[in-house]
Amino acid sequence: MKPSDGPGAITGIVLGGTLATGAIFADLAHLGGSGSLGALLAQPAVVTVPVAFSAMVAVSLLRPRRARDADRQLLALHAPEELGFDVSVRDRNARVGAVI
Repeated sequence: MKPSDGPGAITGIVLGGTLATGAIFADLAHLGGSGSLGALLAQPAVVTVPVAFSAMVAVSLLRPRRARDADRQLLALHAPEELGFDVSVRDRNARVGAVI
């Protein structure tokens, strides 16, 4: 996967992994004590998963959903070859049209 393929997914993985790793190391350093904070640091998923998921959704909504010619490329991949759609995809400026 290239970084441009899934910015939302990459954001969620990096943010969630960083938060969870930081919480685990904080727990190992006994920074949370034995109260509620200590329990959250020992089991960080209750906080890190919703935060990472929210970040994934936010980044995905802020980014463009598809490449401009994605529909044309999908049509060329899935349409029967006899229709000639594959030729139109090679020229990005050409319109997709069936050859009858």
